[in-house]
Amino acid sequence: MVVRYADKHSIKVLFRGLRNIADYENEYMLYQFNKNLNPNVETVVLFPSSRNHFVSSSSIKELVYHDADISLYIPEQIIDMVIKKLSKLK
Repeated sequence: MVVRYADKHSIKVLFRGLRNIADYENEYMLYQFNKNLNPNVETVVLFPSSRNHFVSSSSIKELVYHDADISLYIPEQIIDMVIKKLSKLK
């Protein structure tokens, strides 16, 4: 559970990203559970840019699997690392 991990490592703020309304509903539920479990950990929700609102980890995995360009969706600094890690899953 993320709030236990946060407590163990003295983390006071969690940053969560949303892509769509379904994410909002799920994140709101998790927020409530986490707040009840540890009221000292705050959650900050970030909204996506219009370019990235549909991107998911499974989409990125699929693109890497098919050797497609992921540079529109992944920060430039970590593209090689992501490709290397996901290529191991092939």
